[in-house]
Amino acid sequence: FKQVFKTLELLGEPWAKDCVHVAFGLISFAEGVMSSRKGKVIFLEDVLDQAVERVDRIIAEKNPDLPNRTEVAEQVGVGAIRFYDLSRRRIKDWVFDWARILNFDGDTGPYVMYTHARLSSILRKGVERGMSPLREAASIEFSALDNPEAIEILKDLENFPRAISRAAEEYEPSILAQTLVDIADHANRFYNAHHVLVEQPSVAETRLLLVACVRTLLRTGLGLLGIAAPEEM
Repeated sequence: FKQVFKTLELLGEPWAKDCVHVAFGLISFAEGVMSSRKGKVIFLEDVLDQAVERVDRIIAEKNPDLPNRTEVAEQVGVGAIRFYDLSRRRIKDWVFDWARILNFDGDTGPYVMYTHARLSSILRKGVERGMSPLREAASIEFSALDNPEAIEILKDLENFPRAISRAAEEYEPSILAQTLVDIADHANRFYNAHHVLVEQPSVAETRLLLVACVRTLLRTGLGLLGIAAPEEM
């Protein structure tokens, strides 16, 4: 790559000095390492198609009445492959494993995307009940945020921009991907520990504000990784 960069410099390209070689590891399959000379090649298109088919079967089993099931399966299947790749330290080799990549409960893309969909569902239910996230800071019911689960999310709101900066500066998207997994963990802990749509409006709307904020973090982070954030799954 030094020769490529030098060639660009000699050609007078002004951006040649900014070029960086970003190295990455090797992906292997259970069948072994790919080799074009031996005819052992697995095409990305085939892998993505299979991912979509597998996710579609999972959705058909768990949520058969889901609207736009085909579209969601496409988003989750492709997103799962992309997230798993980007969530590994880029210089490390890794073995392709369908069970891990499509796991909806682990440190995976489907887990983060499902959490986003879950938060979206809470916000929709709030609207159906005439509730919406607070718009005025003066109206926040701070007692609704005085618990370990909410505080973790507040810390996420503060730390998220730094995670993005680090990922960019170090050419290491796994920093952002792991941050999203952590945020999803914190969101699920909060959801499981505290009923969001309570009868007291000020508490409900404060908690809805927190839900809306953490959903924005997940949507933004997934978008930066080139991954869709489904509203339903």
